[in-house]
Amino acid sequence: MDNGNGQYPRQNGYIPSPPQTANNTQDQNAPYSGNGYRAPVAPQNVITYNGMQYVRRDPVYAPMRPKVKKPYGKVSFALLMFAVFSMLFAVTIGMIAAVVFEAKYSGADYPEWLTWLIILLPTDVFGALICWLFMRRAPSFPPPEEKLGGKRFMILILVCFPIMQAGSIIGTLLSEILSFGKTSNPLDTVTEGGSIFEAIALVVVAPLVEEFIFRKLVIDRTAKYGEMPAVLFSAVAFGLFHMNFYQMFYAFGLGLVFGYVYVKTGRLRYTIIMHAVINFMGGVIAPYVLSLVDLDALMDGHVARSSLPLLLVVLAYLALYYGLAVAGAVLFGKNVRKVRFEVWSDEPSKGRLARQLFLNVPFIIFAVFCLISTMASLYGIL
Repeated sequence: MDNGNGQYPRQNGYIPSPPQTANNTQDQNAPYSGNGYRAPVAPQNVITYNGMQYVRRDPVYAPMRPKVKKPYGKVSFALLMFAVFSMLFAVTIGMIAAVVFEAKYSGADYPEWLTWLIILLPTDVFGALICWLFMRRAPSFPPPEEKLGGKRFMILILVCFPIMQAGSIIGTLLSEILSFGKTSNPLDTVTEGGSIFEAIALVVVAPLVEEFIFRKLVIDRTAKYGEMPAVLFSAVAFGLFHMNFYQMFYAFGLGLVFGYVYVKTGRLRYTIIMHAVINFMGGVIAPYVLSLVDLDALMDGHVARSSLPLLLVVLAYLALYYGLAVAGAVLFGKNVRKVRFEVWSDEPSKGRLARQLFLNVPFIIFAVFCLISTMASLYGIL
């Protein structure tokens, strides 16, 4: 039914098909999705969800595809504002904290609660609010909701471990090469394990905010132009935004998994839980366990007899972690061919994919800004 303005109604942003004629082609007198084009659709490319018909892109009867640079440009601009204002707020709050608390602590380290407050406020509060305000300029079409299932959820959790390990190795090697061995992971200065404030920041705040922005806000506004492009775009932006090579590559890989889960389920709680589990294992448990023994002494072969039980705890954790990574790699190999993305009529062709998604001015500026910040962090400028 025409909704009165010359367009057929949409459900969740996925385009219901126009009326079908007796010979299984669309009524060429019917308006189609408000994009100014019409095309016949083969019946096998029409699926039904909640009583509505949705159209996959037909390789034979492919309609003219609308440009997606503009909507992706709006999303990219919101991410750019997120990055820029987070940096500005970080500098401003850092300066204010130095003035207000310098006399009280007289050059000593801030208490941990204050350190984490200074870290979280710029990005996870003020920056996220700015991003949400700008992101509202683009229309939102959430994916249809579906259950993931316990077995699939556990498989996807395990798949995250080898991705995290591989990305960490790549990021560490690149950082060491580019800095000539003179840099260190910036997370090492704030993640020591065992702190309640650290656990809240990494396991609660970060997953909630990052999944809301990079999955909910970004994918809701891009998935109607194709699930795979939306997941890829979200993962690239997620990796770049970490602004350090140590995290950039595994954040990209995890972003692909989280994005896939979200477009297939439409339920943010799945990705938040997955994100929280990964952060808990890598950012809370791992630093705490490794702090139980003197790693420098261990590398030199000097281990006190009293430290042997703690050393066994460390070895057990490492065996568990790498066991999960191996299991995840095996499951990834067995299940990767089952991954399917719906191809909707609005999706850009493969030849135009990179140009439509990444070669818009706001995204280019966002990427350059993030990479400059990454290099500045690498050489200790930030």
